[in-house]
This record gives sequence, structure tokens and C-alpha cells, in this order.
Amino acid sequence: MVRKIQGNEYLKRYDNMTAQEREAYESRVGQWLSGNAEMLTEKIDVFEARMQNVLQVSTAWNDQECHAFEDGAHLLSALVPTADTWLPDMLYAKSAKRAIRQMIMTLSAVGNEAKEEPAEGTAMETQAVAEEPAAETNTTNVSDAMSVNAGIEPAAPFQADAGDGNITGGDNQGEAQVDLVPARPKHIDQYVHLLPQKTQEHAALVQGLYRELDDARQKLDLLMNDKTSSAADREAWAKKATKCDNTLRKIFDELDAEWEKLVKSGGIVVDDLGNVRVLPAGEAADTEPAELTSEQRARRRDLRKWLVDTRRGNGAGREERVKQWYENFREYLTLEGDAAFKDEKILEAIKHYGIDMEKLKC
Repeated sequence: MVRKIQGNEYLKRYDNMTAQEREAYESRVGQWLSGNAEMLTEKIDVFEARMQNVLQVSTAWNDQECHAFEDGAHLLSALVPTADTWLPDMLYAKSAKRAIRQMIMTLSAVGNEAKEEPAEGTAMETQAVAEEPAAETNTTNVSDAMSVNAGIEPAAPFQADAGDGNITGGDNQGEAQVDLVPARPKHIDQYVHLLPQKTQEHAALVQGLYRELDDARQKLDLLMNDKTSSAADREAWAKKATKCDNTLRKIFDELDAEWEKLVKSGGIVVDDLGNVRVLPAGEAADTEPAELTSEQRARRRDLRKWLVDTRRGNGAGREERVKQWYENFREYLTLEGDAAFKDEKILEAIKHYGIDMEKLKC
């Protein structure tokens, strides 16, 4: 059975590695893809891989197959700040089919060795996984819904490309643009009180929906193992699970949208326990931030990179760039405090874009 990777086993961040360390890491990724990608790809074809998570299906795997997945998770740990790895929890909560596919796709994007020199046969397997449509049948949707443990909230959509210089944004067509909205806190009750009443009411349904989903999963598992069960009964429970899944996804989409609006309104701070509050008017510029979490530090770094980048917004898109600059600086201020006004690079950008300092303090 696959063993979950623990936090103390994580590798050094890829974006903080030296050139030699990156070369060694990319070599390990290339070796993993050559020796394990095809083996694990074969595991996604079985029906159980669509219906169960990797912890469940791996009870039928041999030691080599379990170690292959564990090694892949270990390699993914270096990419947590810069890619959608699904660690620490969702890699083990989503269906095994999607978890394996995500692992291979993410590792395949690492370094030239992993992308350009896969072993014979591995390239085709990796391409097949990457090209598989994201939208699958209702059975697959049910699998993801049934795989989510009741206590785990889906991962937030924001994945900052922290530290690798990929934050651009502005005028030129084809440039990558980062979504400068921070990840929601892990628990809904840490921020839901700041959202509209209707959204709070919808959020209150989440735990009940998870319980219904878990019940549907258990009933469907029993029916799948019962040769005397009818197709109609299986379909009925699958439809119920799908309905719960779709409702949960809709609620979390709403939470994402309202959280984005909340952040853009400014003055949002997160304390060291992860609870969110809105600063009183005028307090933001005078408040030193509490000790930041690792996510907040990465967020602060990403915002600063964007703010000091004066190569963008110098043409037709200058007005929009300046408008965005004000919004991003106000968020940066909640993380950096008064030190933001003493940063030489920030001051150079303020001068470059003709930013009104008084407006920044409002």
C-alpha cells in the first residue's frame, strides 16, 4: 500500500536549488519518468482507479508499484511552491487515475532532461496522459467526488510561480500573466464570515454534502462488489454522488469568486492562526504584519516581483498597468507593512509609473 509523504521528507524547493542541485534533481526526474511513468500509466486503466483514491487501489499493487508512486510524490515535493502538485492532501484524495496523471504531467514539465530525453516508450505514455480530456464521464466525476475525504477542502486555485521569475504581466501578447489572488485559508470558517450572507448559507451546506457524498460512496462500493445488485441501483447512487459533487464544486467556485472580491477590496490580513479579518480604514499603512506563513511569504515575494518590474506597461496598456499597480501594492502593504515605502526598488517603480504616494496610503 502507498505511504503518504510527510512534511519532513519534502525536498528542497526547486526554485531555491543551485544550478548543480537542479541538474541532479532533473536527472532524478528523468530517471523516474523512464522507469516508472509507463508502469503507473498502466494502473489508470483499471476501473478501480476511477472510483478510488491511490491509498485504496494501491492495496492491490506490488512493492515496486507502490515505491514508484511514493518516489514520484517525493520528487513532486520540490515543486509545491511553483506547480500544482496536489500535495499534501489532494494527491491522495482524488481518484488514483487523476493523481497519477497529474504526477506524470507535472514531472514531465521539469527540466530539459525530463522533457526532451525520456526513455523509449515513456514519451508516448506521457503524451497519452497529457492529452486525455480533462472532462470525463459522470463515472469519473463521481470518482473524484467520492475520493475527497470529508475533512479536506479542495485546494485553492492560485499557484504562485514563486522565485523563478515567471511573473510578468501587461502589454505583450503571449506573455504569461499570474493571477494575483492569494489562496483561500484552508478552513471555510476562517473567512466565510466576511462573505455575503447568501454565500455563507451555501457554505454551511458543505459538511452535510460531504457526509451525503461519503454515504453514496460507501453504498456504491457495496453495490459494485455485489454481483446480485442491479444496474439501476448502482446508477441511482452514482447519480446522487454526482449531484453532491457538482453542488460542492459550485459552492467552492462561489467561494473562490467572493474571496477574490474580498481581497481586491483591500485591507485583508490573515493572522498566524489563519483567520482572516478586515483592517479598519487607515490602519493598513500603520500596521506591521504578524509573522507570515510560508504561503504569505511566497505571496509577498511574488507581489514585489510584479511591482518592481518596470519593463511592462509602457505602451498602450500603461493606464491599466498603473491601475493594477495600486491594487497589488495595497495587498503587498498588508504583508510587508511600512517597510514597503522604504524599498528602493518599489520607490523606483512609483517614480517610473507616476504613482500618487498619497493614494497609496489611503
